[in-house]
Amino acid sequence: MHVEVELKLEMPPAALDRLRRHPFVRTHKQGRAQSLHLHNTYYDTPDCDLARQKAALRLRRNGTQFFQTVKTKGDHQGAHFSRPEWEWPVTGEALDVSLLAETPLASLSAPVLAAVQPLFTTDFKRTVWLLSAPEETPSWQIELTIDQGEIRPHGSTSTDSEAICEVELELKHGTPRDLYHAALTLTEGLPVRISVHSKAERGYALARPRPSRAHKGSAPALKKNDTVAEALQSIGQACLGHALLNEPLLRRLRHPEAVHQMRVALRRFRSALSVFKPVLGSPASLRVKDDLRWLAGELGDARDLDVFSDEILAPATAALGDGIDLSPLQSLISHRRELAYQRALEALESPRSGQTLLHAAAWLENGDWLTPDAPEQQAILNGSLRPFARQLLDHRLKSVLRAGQHFGTLDSLARHAVRIEVKKLRYTCEFFSSLFSEKKQADFNATLSDLQEHLGAINDAAVARQKLSAIAQEGPADLTLACGAVIGWHQAHMEDTIKDCGKSWKQFQKQEPFWH
Repeated sequence: MHVEVELKLEMPPAALDRLRRHPFVRTHKQGRAQSLHLHNTYYDTPDCDLARQKAALRLRRNGTQFFQTVKTKGDHQGAHFSRPEWEWPVTGEALDVSLLAETPLASLSAPVLAAVQPLFTTDFKRTVWLLSAPEETPSWQIELTIDQGEIRPHGSTSTDSEAICEVELELKHGTPRDLYHAALTLTEGLPVRISVHSKAERGYALARPRPSRAHKGSAPALKKNDTVAEALQSIGQACLGHALLNEPLLRRLRHPEAVHQMRVALRRFRSALSVFKPVLGSPASLRVKDDLRWLAGELGDARDLDVFSDEILAPATAALGDGIDLSPLQSLISHRRELAYQRALEALESPRSGQTLLHAAAWLENGDWLTPDAPEQQAILNGSLRPFARQLLDHRLKSVLRAGQHFGTLDSLARHAVRIEVKKLRYTCEFFSSLFSEKKQADFNATLSDLQEHLGAINDAAVARQKLSAIAQEGPADLTLACGAVIGWHQAHMEDTIKDCGKSWKQFQKQEPFWH
C-alpha cells in the first residue's frame, strides 16, 4: 500500500494544450513525456457494497498489461487528496478476489464478493511527465498527468457519458507546499477548476444516479495539542472543501441549496480570516480575503432572491390566497432570479473563480503568514491553541453583549449589527467546538442558534420591505398593489417575531460560556 497525495484540476482542452507547452514543464521535466491509452473497468455489487465501504475496485488495461487496484476515500484536505492505494499486476481481464485480503475489502463476505460485476468504464489518453526540482538531490518530485477521454456506464451504447478533461499533480517527494507551488505556476492566467471528485465518484454518479443534495459544512477536528497555525489550516481547509463540494452541483443544476451552502462556506472562510486576524495582515492574506468576498458577492443576488421567494413571497401568497393577485410580483422576482443565477454561473465559469479557490488553497499551505517578520506573531502561530481559542471566544462574546445593550429599544440597523456579531460568535464556536466538552456546548449553541434565527428573520423582512418599496415605486399599479399586500402581511406578523427575539436574547444572556 502507498498513499497518494494529489491535486486534481479541470481545464478546457485549449488550456491543456497551453499547459503541455508551459516553460515550467520544459524546465523541470525528467526525460520525455510518457503517452498511454488506459481502459479501466470499475466493479461493484448491484447494491454497491464496495462503495458503502468507501472503496473503489478497478481493473486497468494498459496495452497488453493488466493491473488490479483498490482505492479508498482517504483524507480530503481542502483542495487536495491523501488516499491509500493497493495495486497488483494480474493476468488477463479477470479480477483476482484473493488479492483483496490485503485491503479494507477483506471484511466483505464471500457471497458479496461473488456478486461483484462491472459497473462503469473510463477510457482516456494519458500524458505523464515527471517534474523535479533542479538540485542534484531533488527536494521535490511531482508527477504531472493530463487525462482526456470519457466515463461511461458499463455496456452502455447511448450518449450517456461524461467527458474527462483533467490535470492531476501527484506528489512523489516533497510537501503539499511544493504541490501548490507547481499548480499555481502551471495554471497562472488559465481557466481552471479544482476537482474534489475522483473518476470513480463521477462514474458511480453516472451509473447509479441518486437525488442530488447540497453538502453541509462540518466543524474541523482540531486537536488540543494543535498549534494556532495548524488550526487555521484545518479550519480553512474545511471551509474550502465545503465550497468545492457544492460548486459542481450549483454549476450543473443551479441547485438553490448549493448556492446557499457555497456562500456559507465562503463566509465561514472569511470569518476564519477575521478570527485569526492577530496573525494575519500580509498583502497575500488581504488578497485571499478580497477574492473570497468577490466570489461570495457574485453568488449573493441568487441567494437573496431565493430567500425572498421562499421566505417572504411564498408564505404571503399562501396566506392571502386569491384575494390579491400577486402574479405580477411573482413574475418579476422569477425573472430577477434567472438573471441572478446567470450572473452566479458566469462568475463560476470565469478564470478568476478557479484562481481564487486555488490561490486560497495554496495560501493555506504555503502562505507568507506562516513566516511573519514579527517575532510576536510567530510566537502566536507556534503557540498552544486552547488559550488562543478561549481568548477569541471571550472577545466575540463581549462584542455580542456590547452590541445588544438595551436590546428592547434597538432599531433595525442596531439589531442588524447584533445579528452580524452573533453570526461571528457562532462561527467561532463551530471552529473550536472539538476542543471543548460537547455536553457543555449543547445549551449555549442551541440558544445562540435560536437567537440568530430570530434576528435573521427580522433582517430578511427588513431587507424585503426595502426591496418591495423600491419595486412599488417603479412598477405599474398592479405591481404596487402586490408589493403593498406582501409588506402589510409581514408587518402584521413582525411584532410577534420581535417579541420572540427579545425572549431569545434574555435566554442567551443567562448562558454560561462553555469554554470557561
